Amino acid sequence: MEQASLMYYVITRKIELAQQCIVEEEKKMVVYEDKIVADNRSFSLNAVLDISFKSTLNEYDILYLHTNSGIFSFLIKDNPKEFIQMVKAKES
Repeated sequence: MEQASLMYYVITRKIELAQQCIVEEEKKMVVYEDKIVADNRSFSLNAVLDISFKSTLNEYDILYLHTNSGIFSFLIKDNPKEFIQMVKAKES
């Protein structure tokens, strides 16, 4: 059962008809009882070491998911406070 969710964004730049196009794709990251799922990637909560957030001056902020397989970053627009609290509550 879904416990919490947060929207994140994947930005793709491509050239079409000699013009650069920027495509923003909205995706959903979800915390379940035992894992975090982001698009087609799943992270066991046992593998999550920490979760952090960096505010930036542009349109997107950055959410970092620290795992035993490395650090994964996600572009976000919404405040992730509740999402982070839910993940940290599940880690303990």
